[in-house]
Order: sequence, then structure tokens, then C-alpha cells
Amino acid sequence: MTSRVPGATGCQSLDVDALPIMIWMTDERGNRTWVNQCWLNFVGRTVEDGLASWTDCVHPEDLAGLLASCPNAIESGQTLNLGYRLRRH
Repeated sequence: MTSRVPGATGCQSLDVDALPIMIWMTDERGNRTWVNQCWLNFVGRTVEDGLASWTDCVHPEDLAGLLASCPNAIESGQTLNLGYRLRRH
């Protein structure tokens, strides 16, 4: 089974599970709506768990800063470029 980015067309509708990078999507409120297989493999989660409790995968020292930065970017519609560590499965 291949994983396509939901709603993608043309060149965006490639098999993102073949890419060696972690990819995820959020809705307008910042809730994760989709993750690719590379992300799931790295954190050792199922799709359901990965969407529901993705913050459990963030390194504890990085979580507060991440959660503090996201609402401003979501509210303003600005791009957020933020580095944080994920705990590997």
C-alpha cells in the first residue's frame, strides 16, 4: 500500500512513503491530520496513536518551547520553522 498526501494532485501525488524524510500535515488549528510511514517508523507508533498523541514523541526538554511557538504561527498563518527532537522508538 502506498501513501499519498491527502488532496494532492499532479506532482504532489507521489508516494511519500518512499521518501526518507518524516512528513506530517495539520489542520488550521494545528491538529495533526496525517503522518507518513517514515514518521511512524521513527517514533514506533500506529497512525491512530501518532495522530492522537504525537507530543509524547517530542523530547521533554523541547516540548514547552514547541507548544508555546505553535499557537502564534497558527493564529497568524505564518510559516513556522522550529527545530525539536523526537524520541526514537
